[in-house]
Amino acid sequence: MVDQPETIIIIGAGLGGVAAAGALRQAGYSGRIILINGETELPYDRPPLSKSVLQGADALADIYLKPDTWYEENNLELLSGAQVVSIEPGTRRLVLEDGSALAYDKLLLATGADVRRIPELEQDRIPYHYLRSYQDALALKAGLGSGKRLVLIGAGVIGLEVAASARQCGSEVSVIEVADRVMARSVPEHISAWLQEQHENRGVKFFMEDSVAGIQDQNAGPRLQLSSGMSLPADLMLICVGVAPATRLARECGIECDNGVIVDEYCRTSAEDIFAIGDVACYPDAWEGRIMRSENWMHAQKQAECAALNMNGEKKPYTDIQSLWTDQYNFKLQLAGVISGDQEVIRGDMDSGNCMIFYLRKGVVVGVLGVNQPKLMRMTQNVIKSGSQVDVAILADSKANIKKAVLVNA
Repeated sequence: MVDQPETIIIIGAGLGGVAAAGALRQAGYSGRIILINGETELPYDRPPLSKSVLQGADALADIYLKPDTWYEENNLELLSGAQVVSIEPGTRRLVLEDGSALAYDKLLLATGADVRRIPELEQDRIPYHYLRSYQDALALKAGLGSGKRLVLIGAGVIGLEVAASARQCGSEVSVIEVADRVMARSVPEHISAWLQEQHENRGVKFFMEDSVAGIQDQNAGPRLQLSSGMSLPADLMLICVGVAPATRLARECGIECDNGVIVDEYCRTSAEDIFAIGDVACYPDAWEGRIMRSENWMHAQKQAECAALNMNGEKKPYTDIQSLWTDQYNFKLQLAGVISGDQEVIRGDMDSGNCMIFYLRKGVVVGVLGVNQPKLMRMTQNVIKSGSQVDVAILADSKANIKKAVLVNA
């Protein structure tokens, strides 16, 4: 029987932190778990902030990660509104903003990421917003409505999700993006074109390879001056140009960082008995074959579960397949694995709103992109994990069972 640590502290009560706490209890850990929540609300899910919350469908209680009774039932000490000032690896303790200190045997960093800011746009002439918290979503939602002119700075996942939500609220939407295509970090070029077309068909205007040069005051009100020479009226704007890993605590106590907190395949940092997961962690990906950092929901949960087992004395490498999804209007776009290869196989038709694109390398499926195919996407992940040769004809046949595409004896 492996000796269990007496106290595990988790800094961060987002999805990763809460998932890790639950996984520890499920793994049989009976020691003390302290979950430090920097916000005053009960831990909540963040993906709805850019979608259902903006559209008025969900109140805060609807997006709680767990019911309020769950923390007591699992003997978890939830410290809400608490801020960690510093970590002292040598003495195995951390200091809170109120001056108190907490001792740990093992520590998990689930600090997530902070929004990237553009200070020169933070002016009172046009109300500006960032979107990272529930309170951010409420503030943005208050400015949306019929005829309200929203300008989005950034055409990544969050930008496009907010664009869809704002249009469904009746707002006029313009999107400014420095890249030459939308969601350029996440999807191939032809998918970017398809996504942009879906938004344009619903009235969203795009200004690609452009940026905000300044804010002008005119008789009709302030306008955003673009680098291209154009100007846009705006009642409010959302700045969504990505996030940066929240590494301050790790860096200041000497933990190795580089575009995130560096961890090994067991989620361990360079400091003894300190682990890191989720948006803040930079880890060796078994499928991409490189050190990387991921900012998505499923990764945070799966890596949290892996870290929990390792903190509890096991030695389980993190090998989960990368995945991402986004809900916009009436379509769900999902990606899993590596979205590139030497062959593409298309199942269905993008224009119909029901499609899958398989990415193969030497006859093996390494990635898949699906539109409105959640059940088949789950099945396809097993095909990727098998690492087996596949029958391309079966993959392409919408009526065929994807499981039968795997050539077991190849």
